[in-house]
Amino acid sequence: MNQHNSRRFLSEALELCERALKNLQPTSQNYGRALLCKADILFMKGDISKARDTYTKAVEIFKRTKNWFGLIGAKYELGDLYYQTGEHNQAFIHYKEAIDLVEKIRSNILSLEERREFHEMYIKLYQKMVSTCVKLENYQKAFEYAERARSRVFAEMLSEKIPENKTISNTILSPNVLKDFSESILYYFVAYDDEIVGLLINQGQIKIAKSLGNLHDIQSDIRTILENSKDIEELPENYINSLHDIYQKLIQPFESHLMKDIIVIPHRELHYIPFAALWDGKLYLVEKHSIKLAPSATSLKLLKTREYPNKKALIIGNPTKDLEGAEHEAKLVKKILKEENTYEQIVLLLGENATTENIKREINTANLVHYSGHAFFDRTQPEKSGLRLHDRVFTIKDFADLHIPANLVVLSACETGLAKISPGDELEGLVRAIQLAGARYIIATLWPVNDYIARRIFEIFYLEKGSIAEKLKRSQEKIIKLYGNNMGEKSFWYWAPFQVYGG
Repeated sequence: MNQHNSRRFLSEALELCERALKNLQPTSQNYGRALLCKADILFMKGDISKARDTYTKAVEIFKRTKNWFGLIGAKYELGDLYYQTGEHNQAFIHYKEAIDLVEKIRSNILSLEERREFHEMYIKLYQKMVSTCVKLENYQKAFEYAERARSRVFAEMLSEKIPENKTISNTILSPNVLKDFSESILYYFVAYDDEIVGLLINQGQIKIAKSLGNLHDIQSDIRTILENSKDIEELPENYINSLHDIYQKLIQPFESHLMKDIIVIPHRELHYIPFAALWDGKLYLVEKHSIKLAPSATSLKLLKTREYPNKKALIIGNPTKDLEGAEHEAKLVKKILKEENTYEQIVLLLGENATTENIKREINTANLVHYSGHAFFDRTQPEKSGLRLHDRVFTIKDFADLHIPANLVVLSACETGLAKISPGDELEGLVRAIQLAGARYIIATLWPVNDYIARRIFEIFYLEKGSIAEKLKRSQEKIIKLYGNNMGEKSFWYWAPFQVYGG
């Protein structure tokens, strides 16, 4: 549409709004809606002063008629007007009032699913608020509103399961609450217009806060990872360039202040990045730091409350009887745990013994669960994703009925760390399902795994000492040293899909 036609259509639309306003009662909700429509058109025409006055009149109508949804819309659009004109303090005020109303309505919705759907209607409002806070260099508030925008339902479900003697809010609103974490926390949020905001939090304090540019700058690199990682033969020769590009974008601005151990809280497409394999030109990130991942700061804090004694290990291997390497891995894990005398009881379920009935009987008292076998992720219907047992697929829905008091669940199988990401950054996948069932840490994978390397990684892992993230780091480092030269630039494909999730 050319500029002349655009102006003509806007003028005609404005005339229709004026006509409607003349025929409506000034105290009615429809009058408020017509005012809102008029204000939008004035804003598009560039008549900022009249648009502002008209939005303000709509606000008064919606307040008088107690039309809270109309009021949210009017406040939201007033915030947009001030944001676009660079008046960010005013934008903050109106976005805040809109968000406060959203939060108030949301708090009265009982159904988790309906609460999620309602929240997702307003995700762009939260994104614009975070961008506004960044413009104002108010990074404490940027953190607060980013945390309100992400994985809310997951955090609320986790909070219902924490011990009665521990009280933690289901939405952390200040980074200071993270002061008991010794790790550096790399906190990412994709804000308005796909701007990536990055915060480095050390011991509850924001040390560095930066706008890291646009998500589009690395979207093709992330797509390269997602689309080509299913088979090492499909990896392009310059694949490592993508890992280097992402490193420079997301890690390099913070690297001088990173502690030895880091926790990454990604957002949106950033969840699909193999952070351990990010390449600085000489070393992979995992060669410098141990790495854990969490969907939000709130869930990180909630998961930290879970502590279980090491009494029983449940090992499940080759349920479908067609993965000889998975069976070797399961037997090897049992042998190491027995020799290390780490657990009072070790249960090994192989082949036809790895049934739904047997696993349900054993898993509710297991503090370590190690699964090596087939798994799959269904991108269109994630609830059907699961682990293949001898008798059937054990799906995400099945995990909802379990209690798993495990410090660690290892999913040594293909694509167990993948998830469908909703607009509210709810991650629908196996990791979330198992954490909701009670587990604190999960080791899962972003792409298909090589049987031999998986076996070697966990042979090293269970012989190492230290935290789960430290043990996986050392396992991956040793694989790099043992096989890196023979595997060439694509060597990361073998060890990098394994990631630690949890707090």
